[in-house]
Amino acid sequence: MDIFKGAKASEYARGVQMESRGLSSDARRLRFTTNHDKAAWDGSAREFFGTTQGAQVAFAISALYSGCPLIYTGQEVDWPGRIPFFQRIAIDWAGEQKRGEWMSKLLAMRDTHASLRANEVEDLSSEDVVAFTKKAGSETALVLANVRSRPVEYVVPRALQGRWSWVNGGKSALLGASQSLASCEYRIFIRKKTQ
Repeated sequence: MDIFKGAKASEYARGVQMESRGLSSDARRLRFTTNHDKAAWDGSAREFFGTTQGAQVAFAISALYSGCPLIYTGQEVDWPGRIPFFQRIAIDWAGEQKRGEWMSKLLAMRDTHASLRANEVEDLSSEDVVAFTKKAGSETALVLANVRSRPVEYVVPRALQGRWSWVNGGKSALLGASQSLASCEYRIFIRKKTQ
């Protein structure tokens, strides 16, 4: 939440490293952007991350960085309000179904690509972009996530420049020296090494 309020995006990696101390290399942390306590007492994911797009990019980071994603009631349809413990709240799942497609697509990509499920991360974050690569076999994933409510440029490391499959964009992409990202936009790229 702090990086969405102005802290450097690179602080995310530092936080993950600190909480991972003492865990075995095969341990998986449960990652979430909201839960029963947060939703009941503190606010909705949209409140925490500023906008619907902010909540979505925050979830994408937590679901793909490392560990296992946790989805809390209503999060997939961007439920705008708090969900109290001791009060019945009726979420209109049918009316909101289309709004949840973004999460289904993101989790399907995670399911399809072993690199997105890999636990080991190489963090390449900047001040405004959480950026990382993950590898599994011959496949490499690159994730770029703008945590700002304004467009930013990310300087792409030389070793990552070249042709990628932009999986959440549905096309091939040629990454040059920099990548433009819209406000609270995330991009997922996959590259397979050919023998």
